[in-house]
Amino acid sequence: MANHRLIEERAAAWLVKRNSGDWTANDEADLGNWLAQKTSHRVAFLRLEVQQSLAFDAASPDRKPRARAWYPAVAAVLVVAIGVGVAFWLMRPPVQADVYATQVGGLETVTLRDGSGVTLNTATRIQFELRAHERRIELRSGEAYFTVSKDPQRPFVVEVGDKRVVALGTQFAVRREGTEVRVVVTEGSVNLQGDRSERLESGSVARTRGSDILIRKEREDDLQALVGWRDGRLTFRDTTLAEAVAELNRYNVRQIEIGDSQVGALRVSGTFRPTHYEAFVRLLREGYAIRVADRSDKIILTQN
Repeated sequence: MANHRLIEERAAAWLVKRNSGDWTANDEADLGNWLAQKTSHRVAFLRLEVQQSLAFDAASPDRKPRARAWYPAVAAVLVVAIGVGVAFWLMRPPVQADVYATQVGGLETVTLRDGSGVTLNTATRIQFELRAHERRIELRSGEAYFTVSKDPQRPFVVEVGDKRVVALGTQFAVRREGTEVRVVVTEGSVNLQGDRSERLESGSVARTRGSDILIRKEREDDLQALVGWRDGRLTFRDTTLAEAVAELNRYNVRQIEIGDSQVGALRVSGTFRPTHYEAFVRLLREGYAIRVADRSDKIILTQN
């Protein structure tokens, strides 16, 4: 019910904006994309559009009273028209959906049907749909790096929960961790859309939590470190051990566990192969004098 109400409110907002006199070609394109997303969007918009039309007719001072008898008939015809329109949308051939996924520790690069390239990081799952007015990716889990082919008529849209990353031709990475999203733009620019829209230029890193968005510009070497996983490496620069371990754990079934807060607060730097956790643990034991409890299901790190 709540979702239905949100769709109704969004449809009403589109109608208000279209009637405001401040309607642009970009607005028309955005409305078309929204209508193409779901049948429920189209139904809500058409129904409100009909109601608005009838309300304007009823309020017209030039309207003769006897003409109001036609309103029920007009409404009935329009309802039938809506039904036919919905049936048309429902009977259209379904959009082909391509699903790509990697396992824990996996890394794969694929070419989409529009010519764009996608590199999938560990434990990642995406769904791609090539639609008439847009190219749509749903990032269901994990992290992916996109090299988008140019197509001005069809924006490239990555949906991550309630966020949308929209591009025409650029290179960027999107990471999903629960409800949090990270976007790294390495070339061109994208629009990050949620409760509001933010334009992210090359070199930008955006992190979202709920409706909050934090954006910062990174140096080129730091930016490349964030997407270094494409080459099978993780780079830590004065990173807490707790953060480094959390990152490594994304790539391995066997997990590393921090045994106490003092160990977790230690700072580490270096470049590592994400699936070679044994080398990382050996470095900690030999270089930081950390006690390592090697168990069958996990490795526990504590102070000596």
